[in-house]
Amino acid sequence: MAKDKHRVSIKLSPELRQQLKTYKASRGKRSLAAAAEEILATHFHLTHLPTQQAATNGSIERIATLEARVTYLSEQLEALKQAIATNQAYDSAPKPNVIHPASSLVTMPEDDDDDDMYDEPDEILYNFLEPGVQP
Repeated sequence: MAKDKHRVSIKLSPELRQQLKTYKASRGKRSLAAAAEEILATHFHLTHLPTQQAATNGSIERIATLEARVTYLSEQLEALKQAIATNQAYDSAPKPNVIHPASSLVTMPEDDDDDDMYDEPDEILYNFLEPGVQP
């Protein structure tokens, strides 16, 4: 393939050379010659250049992948919007007043040992001493 190509030498103004460098960088080309070749092929509608064909095929695959991602993200976004709308509708709906039956109230068991109520403070403290120890 390299034998089929011919070398062309041209002189460019600084402005045109800078534009070619910018084009080269934006297209990811390795050299100014490759960028100039792509520009000429595009200008003359020569789409059968192998480098341009490969770039086009890669671009089509990338575009298809990006379209699939955008579709997936759009579906996720729509589901999220619906979930938010449902949640907001639930939050703004009037809440019924709930009255708990008396059986659900917490009650404390009653002690049958009423002797503790009449214990003296010193008797209560004696209960915490070790057996056999006198205060």
